[in-house]
Amino acid sequence: MFEIKQFINKKIKKANIIDVNYVENILVNLFALNGRVLKNVYAENELYCFEIDHLYVYSNFKSYCNWSTNLNDKSKISIEFIDGEKIYLNDQKEKGIFKIKLNKNKL
Repeated sequence: MFEIKQFINKKIKKANIIDVNYVENILVNLFALNGRVLKNVYAENELYCFEIDHLYVYSNFKSYCNWSTNLNDKSKISIEFIDGEKIYLNDQKEKGIFKIKLNKNKL
């Protein structure tokens, strides 16, 4: 079973946009995650918060939007770790959130 917390303390090799039509839903600085360590993941108010060094990435986990190790036709973003594992943001309705912030203030 997929558990996003299994990726804590892993170094991100490359964050990538899979579906360029999804760009308006995410911050352009996605590539700032490259080479950084995922320090923590927690859920709050239908949002995942990924603590990545001094950056905070917010992503919702409503029924139509989830993180998975499975690439499919609804995959919008991929994060590849140094060890070769990858996770994908799969967004069925293309209304998901993926925002990078410099502080912990929620969206």
